[in-house]
Amino acid sequence: MMADNQLTQPVHTFFYNYILPFTGDGTKKTGQMDKKIDELIEGDNDPYCGGIIKTLVMKGDTFIVYLGENNGICWSTDEHEDFPDDFGLISNRVKTLESLSENIFKGDELKNINYLLAQGFARVLDDKCSDNANQVLDDVEKTINEHGRQLLKIKYIIASFITTIIIGTGLIVLWIFRNNVVPLVALNAFEVTLASLCGGIGAFISSFIRTNSFKADIQVPKSTYYLDGFLRIFYGIVAGFLTSLAVKSNLLLGIINDIDEKNLAILCFISTV
Repeated sequence: MMADNQLTQPVHTFFYNYILPFTGDGTKKTGQMDKKIDELIEGDNDPYCGGIIKTLVMKGDTFIVYLGENNGICWSTDEHEDFPDDFGLISNRVKTLESLSENIFKGDELKNINYLLAQGFARVLDDKCSDNANQVLDDVEKTINEHGRQLLKIKYIIASFITTIIIGTGLIVLWIFRNNVVPLVALNAFEVTLASLCGGIGAFISSFIRTNSFKADIQVPKSTYYLDGFLRIFYGIVAGFLTSLAVKSNLLLGIINDIDEKNLAILCFISTV
């Protein structure tokens, strides 16, 4: 008998096929290993690899493919299984796509994607050839790419939006309590701070407008897009700070400083743009 919790090449399964089911004296083990593969059902404890069969995908006389407790793809075969020559290529491809799906999806979405991947893997075991398996995996890979890019784009936007909300809240608070803040930090410092925060808001507007051209890479961890969304706004704040500082120092559009009534509004507008 053979069992494996992960998708591996046939050479790796030799131990499970011809060594694991036998004791040291050459006699076959007895007990739970005697239960046939085609007798296993959902909820059973797989006697070959020890996992619980959460969702059955496909089973035959000599193999079973299912999703485990964490919706991971699991499979078992017995010693009579005849692996096709390109079985290793299919198993490696399924494992790669499964890793990508785990990076992007969670919960039911992950379960649905891994179920489709498991069907592609089951096809190579059932058909003894990879034609149908590759066709299924091509469709699943396309789905992972399309849906994955959209989800990563949404995560990027959410990170940017949350950061902008925090900045906007700080901007409103500073303006409401300006009469208390200005005496503490001086007028120029207060105006530069407001203009810097406006730079972050401008960065969000610019990023949101350009989201249609945003290209996400599904092989990049999700945390990278959260960080990217935050940093995009942070860079806007830095740009707003440098712009307002240049204006206040008369290095850029110094004429604004001569307009007493509306110089703060103009300064914030320039920093935002």
